[in-house]
Amino acid sequence: MINLVKAEFLKLKRRNKLTPFLIISIVSCCSILLILPSKDGKSVKDWSSMILFTSSFSNLLVSIFIAILTGKLFMSEYKDKTISVAFTYPVSRLKIYFSKIIVISIHSLLFTLFNFALFIVFTPLLPIIHFNSGSTITFIQLTDNFSVNLFPLIIFSIVGSVICQTLFSVIYSFFCIVKRSTLALVLLSIAFINFVANYEFINLTKFLLITCSTALVSLLFLVFIINHLLNKDVTY
Repeated sequence: MINLVKAEFLKLKRRNKLTPFLIISIVSCCSILLILPSKDGKSVKDWSSMILFTSSFSNLLVSIFIAILTGKLFMSEYKDKTISVAFTYPVSRLKIYFSKIIVISIHSLLFTLFNFALFIVFTPLLPIIHFNSGSTITFIQLTDNFSVNLFPLIIFSIVGSVICQTLFSVIYSFFCIVKRSTLALVLLSIAFINFVANYEFINLTKFLLITCSTALVSLLFLVFIINHLLNKDVTY
């Protein structure tokens, strides 16, 4: 399994798909901090609210990245039928599938960590401009300093995001392997992106409820995926 994961990383490295998203993250982070929108009529005033905003904004960027990455790892290989070459190796098809899911999960974690690091580093350095109603402008000064007490909130937000992104990628892969439909994949990714961009992974009860529900749906899709991998040939 480790060798399969390494092989998937090498494929992505050759395609150089990560660099554009890193650049987009840096530009987006600086831009959104310079012109920070209000949320529910309230501006960001302390580090706790900034972490919550960071979580929502990072979820948006990571969701787009994961949707594209899943399509690239699965749909493009089925479309080009390069996956059929991998299936000729003396390796379980399920191992090949789960190695791709692991790679997606690792990228989700790394990209989320990168986004949080950007906000934590750039927030004290950039002047935060907030546009109020009536087109008035306010320069925001955070009322507290960053402290280690924020790490539980950061860790919970990151873990929650990565878990949900990984579960979403399983559902995405269904429309790359079993019911291959670019339109369905795009529409589904838009729905998920809209959801995670407006959800903060901080309420434990809501997080467990949504995660368990998503896990059950993902498990249902996974049953069809496994059946397809074990019993169907590669066609497009």
